Amino acid sequence: MRVKLTQEFVNSAKPADDLEREIFWDTGTESFGLMCTAGGHKSYVVQYRADGISRRYTIKAKKSLKLARKEAKALLGQIAKGADPVGDKHRAKREAANTLQSIAEIYLQREEKRKELRSIGERRRILEVYVFPTLGGRRIETITRSQVTALLDDIEDENGPSMRDHCSPSCGR
Repeated sequence: MRVKLTQEFVNSAKPADDLEREIFWDTGTESFGLMCTAGGHKSYVVQYRADGISRRYTIKAKKSLKLARKEAKALLGQIAKGADPVGDKHRAKREAANTLQSIAEIYLQREEKRKELRSIGERRRILEVYVFPTLGGRRIETITRSQVTALLDDIEDENGPSMRDHCSPSCGR
């Protein structure tokens, strides 16, 4: 539905009774609207196309309409220059999910649920203290054998050969 968005309209807007969510598109700003859910949640949206795919960027409704409209216009300007904020967010999320720390956390959570491995707490501690500070934020496919060897050498120099063995992927299993 197209309406002239005003702060009063934003404050009182709610979807029609038969709808779970409804978007009220602004007549003043192209591709900008207010999305309301049946549960009372409201947010501003900017709809655009990037590489032939329709995307919807969400702006929190805690901002005033004036600030949200200003942010939407700036965003539409970036999109006109070739930016894809939603696509960039998705790529960043995929890349963050592919770090050593995120993959190790998935493993640790799975092992904690199974409750078969008594040393899971010690493995978590070793990873958090010795491995994550150095390699935790790195994407898993970029970590090389020489980097792992250098890390294990540093651990041995600072904490002894026993701790190196506990941290080593081939030992401590």
